Amino acid sequence: MTTAPNDGSAAPRRPAGPASSPAAALLDGAGDVIGWSRAAEALLGYPEGEILDRPADALLAGGDRVPRPEHGDWSGVARVRHRAGHDLRLGLRVCALGGAAGREHWLMTMFDLDEAVLPGVNRSLLDGLLAHLPIGMAVMDTELRYTWVNDALVRASGVSDRLGRTLGAVFPSEQAAAGEVAMRRVLETGTPCIDYEYRGPILSDPSGEHMYAASFFRLEDEDNRPTGLCYLVLDVTERWRRHHRELMLGRARACGKQLDPVRAAQELAEICVPDFADLVSVELADAVIEGGEIPAVSGSEPVRLRRAAHLAAGEACVSFPGSANGAVEYGPCSRAARCLTDGEGTLGAPADVHPDAWAAARGHPGTTSVGDPRGTGPVRTAAAGTDADDREHAGTAGTDADVREHAGTAGGDADVREHAGTAGTDADRPEHAGIADADADRPEHAGIADADADRPEHAGIADADADSPEHAGAADEDAYHPPITVPLCAGAASLGLVTFRRRRDRDPFTPEDLAFAEEFAVHGSAALAAAHRFAQERRISLSLQRSLLPGRLGGDEAAEIAWRYFPASQEAGVGGDWVDVIPLSGARVALVVGDVVGHGVGAAAAMGRLRAAVHTLAAMDLPPDELLAHLDDFVTRIRAEQPCGADGAGLLGTLGASCMYAVYDPVDRTCTLARAAHPAPVIVRPDGTAFVPDLPAGSPLGIGSVPFEAVEMDCPDGSLVAFFTDGLVEDRHKDMEEGVARLCALLGDPGAPLERLCDDAVDALLSRPLDDDAALLLARTTSFPDSDVAVWEIPGDPAAVREARALANRQLDAWGLEDLRFATELIVSELVTNAIRYGTAPIRLRLIRHHVLTCEVLDGSSTSPRLRHARTTDEGGRGLFLVAQASRRWGYRYTGSGKSIWVEQELP
Repeated sequence: MTTAPNDGSAAPRRPAGPASSPAAALLDGAGDVIGWSRAAEALLGYPEGEILDRPADALLAGGDRVPRPEHGDWSGVARVRHRAGHDLRLGLRVCALGGAAGREHWLMTMFDLDEAVLPGVNRSLLDGLLAHLPIGMAVMDTELRYTWVNDALVRASGVSDRLGRTLGAVFPSEQAAAGEVAMRRVLETGTPCIDYEYRGPILSDPSGEHMYAASFFRLEDEDNRPTGLCYLVLDVTERWRRHHRELMLGRARACGKQLDPVRAAQELAEICVPDFADLVSVELADAVIEGGEIPAVSGSEPVRLRRAAHLAAGEACVSFPGSANGAVEYGPCSRAARCLTDGEGTLGAPADVHPDAWAAARGHPGTTSVGDPRGTGPVRTAAAGTDADDREHAGTAGTDADVREHAGTAGGDADVREHAGTAGTDADRPEHAGIADADADRPEHAGIADADADRPEHAGIADADADSPEHAGAADEDAYHPPITVPLCAGAASLGLVTFRRRRDRDPFTPEDLAFAEEFAVHGSAALAAAHRFAQERRISLSLQRSLLPGRLGGDEAAEIAWRYFPASQEAGVGGDWVDVIPLSGARVALVVGDVVGHGVGAAAAMGRLRAAVHTLAAMDLPPDELLAHLDDFVTRIRAEQPCGADGAGLLGTLGASCMYAVYDPVDRTCTLARAAHPAPVIVRPDGTAFVPDLPAGSPLGIGSVPFEAVEMDCPDGSLVAFFTDGLVEDRHKDMEEGVARLCALLGDPGAPLERLCDDAVDALLSRPLDDDAALLLARTTSFPDSDVAVWEIPGDPAAVREARALANRQLDAWGLEDLRFATELIVSELVTNAIRYGTAPIRLRLIRHHVLTCEVLDGSSTSPRLRHARTTDEGGRGLFLVAQASRRWGYRYTGSGKSIWVEQELP
């Protein structure tokens, strides 16, 4: 027997409408019946003479006992034995009464549950007013047992046997338990609960998803004591579906924030699974993924797409942006091509490529037929070597498949193909030996690492193999309802297709679902178009940057060089960091590293302009501080020529750029450095001691507030100099000081191979994705042996010219360069004569043998030579002209004590 105790004593209450009198019995302290009403006799059939002085417990079936509360009352549902022998399910209420001499009595009332929902509430009244209400309604007692339900609730739930049972007994689920918690809270507090929403199937429609909104109210007697609970239920599935789909559309509008087409396609699939579909496939044009120009869809040519996202319910999303197996080709007459051409979605027709075909293409070495492009034949699969009679082709047995998916073959006449061996990479075209392409499959630049290699959405993407999960959840065609296929378009450009599928245990798609899918595709297309524009800009930026960066860096004999450059992640955009090694006169070498402001095409263009300016100024053999001063003036002029605005936005990165310029002289074994607000380099001595030199910081280029200063320091043979940009040593996880300290520790072995040191440094310091570009330039200094350098002091006497020629000839003979004697005599004669005639002491002649033969004459004058083109009547002025004709190149530079005129000749 189920009980429901109440806290207070019962009080009589007027019925809500006409009702019969309740059956009543009076019990003494022992529980025997001492009073019996006529209504009780009419209800149970026992006359007064048969029941008086008998235990009331004998009335209950199953050996139950009548509760006798010491105070207050007790109410519940019990099975009572009728005199005729059958059991009645009655509502029972027992109230404690006072008696004479303190003896206890109890009043037991019984009522038919069909007549009264709760004590004092008439069933006929409820039936008349509420039974036909279209809103589901129920009344429960204080133990949350159903005592009354209307027809609308029975029809909605499909459960009619509720009376006397709790919600958890009718619907055993977590949601039912949560609903009971809310109901008990209403019973305890008296505060109504409005619009309590829950979701789930109903017994009358177990395959459907329904959303309900329930409201709970506490029922009270005249003394405000709780007697039960009433709740109303509305089926708000359509309202919830509209709201939920609005949320899905909002998520579609907000997706693609990473501006990666593949990731955007994955997000679109994740939004729809499993709420709208059980399987979603997003296929994009290669140009969308790679950032190229999107070709127009022609009705006479095949449509080539690539599966960017494939997501089945309960499985991980799989992408194939760089996989040959992800390529799909649709014939010009296929539904997919017509869908893209017409710009309208389709519903109810078999798809051109279905999930089972993808799995079959993996498992069979031959051709797999996956559809009829004309839409007349059924979808079928056939392995190589099968007879035409074995194919499920209606009326076309023995014909070649019009639409095939190839697993490892190419070149057929298939209208729909999946290529498993046709990767579109340029891996065999290394255009630049020291730079790697930012795309993993196109190593056009061997020193630039892949900017997207560590993006999580591309991690694990590989060609489909036997263990690939891309076909998980892809059962045969019979497991799915007919699909929805809608185009992804941005204006007149066709970005791709998205296909939605539902399993047979769910409702099939409806025209309303098609309309939603088309609207969803419109918002998804906007996100994909934005991602494509960013990918296109990134592709242009990378191409521009690659064309502006050096193809090969080498320090000739002056230094051993290794370098790395890493573009920023796709989210941040390509920046403007660059490194350079520029050969100078006198076997010297300039080492350059710089960083412009901003990211994108403008930053790449600004970097190219600054790099060209540095090369031009370096050709003038300017000292580092003077070169930076001229570069600062150059940036200032650009700022004046290109004011802020749309046209000048691409060049504003030059303003505020930083630069480090160093010149290493292998003859003197010195390094002269100057910087413009750039991080100072790390120098490692041959003994392994690493330090950061104290260099004047200077001001950013274009600011001009602080003059630039150069510092000259000894650089012994075998020293290691590391130049870098801030993106290498500073990010959101570490500050610059910490990064520089770690770099010093990583470079502590100066004798290690430079390539290994580069790899160790970038692996330890860079964390993906990169917030900024990162560049690293390592230079290990070398010096020329004394046998390759010859220096003579030349007197200021014109007669010393003859001796200078003789000295040079003897040195050439010692080096085995007799073939250069004639040209060298001419060069030495002219340069020494000009130094004696126009210069001041001291005068020195220096020959350096490296990859070229360098002849230098140094004097104490600052007068620069000028190449003249003498007329036929002039007696002089042809000396430097003859020198220029007899040499590879020539020039002059200023030194601390005067100037140096140098001439280079090719070695035989």
